Amino acid sequence: MFGAIIFILFLIILGIAVGIRSFGRIGRLWLITSANALALIVSDDKEDGKTTQGGGAIVDLRHAIPGKFIDKTDPDPMNWEVKDLPDGMEVDPRHDKLLYKLLGVEWISLFPSVRTNSDVHLRFSNKRDADGNRVVENSDQLPKFIYYSGDLVANLEGLETKDQLKLGFRFNLIFERVFPIRSVLRVSNPLAYLEGMIESIVSNIVGGNNAADYRGGANSGKLKQDLVDAIMKNDAFHAEALEQLGLKIKSMSMLSPTMDPKQEAILELQVQAEAQARVRITNAEAEKKEKMLLNDAAADLYTRVTEPTMKLANEPANRWATAHEKNGVATTVVYGSGALPVVGGTK
Repeated sequence: MFGAIIFILFLIILGIAVGIRSFGRIGRLWLITSANALALIVSDDKEDGKTTQGGGAIVDLRHAIPGKFIDKTDPDPMNWEVKDLPDGMEVDPRHDKLLYKLLGVEWISLFPSVRTNSDVHLRFSNKRDADGNRVVENSDQLPKFIYYSGDLVANLEGLETKDQLKLGFRFNLIFERVFPIRSVLRVSNPLAYLEGMIESIVSNIVGGNNAADYRGGANSGKLKQDLVDAIMKNDAFHAEALEQLGLKIKSMSMLSPTMDPKQEAILELQVQAEAQARVRITNAEAEKKEKMLLNDAAADLYTRVTEPTMKLANEPANRWATAHEKNGVATTVVYGSGALPVVGGTK
């Protein structure tokens, strides 16, 4: 009898646990938060993610970020901040409760629910266009949870170079949501705002270089790294990203610049013309050098041979005779307007 009671109690407890976890999965009464993610708790949810057409106020913010806690001392939810755990604290106090340890759930009250968010990303797909370039697709998702850290692709098109050609630049950013609610609610499309910030920094730099410099030039790697450094070392950029978007940009890399096929054809013609011009310049310089060497040789012959010879007695006559013997013709010398004396006779 006692064993049966224990078994029934076990089934009841198990049923309650399963029920609690079931509610936690749908974000009602209880909540199971995904790893490294945050959940915005609202008084009413709008499942299409369009908060301009409905949805309730923010009433809480939950997380499952290892080594972090959320500072909610500011009454404005926009300023709720994700911080490192203080020294001596191993876990967020909210996660140090029995049900969280046993079932991985948190109580969120009777009526509030988890907010559906519109999360806009640009992603490189496996598709390629007619020119073989990977297609960038807009991935507009509606997740219940937003990840604390992640990546974004900032895609800048039509930046004009020094030679008036246009390039596309793609930057891959890794970020952290220091102010999570601000990162979701401050602007409708944080990525577009971020792209505008990046473009304002790099456009002038790109305008100082030719398109070929970025497309396989000898210093293309350095020039691309210079663009990344110009962004990442810009304190104003980081301050604005944090203040306006709630994001901390941790690192950035740049993919190879892209070009419109028509622009690329123009660039190819420019490269060919420059290569041909360099060949012509090289040939001209070689010809010039050859003439200079011949002139130097003639001057050297005159200095070392001809001039000293002319100063020797009877040497000019000997030279003329030798020339006549070698060439087989008369050698003459003209002195003013008088008669032409013949040296060595005629053939």
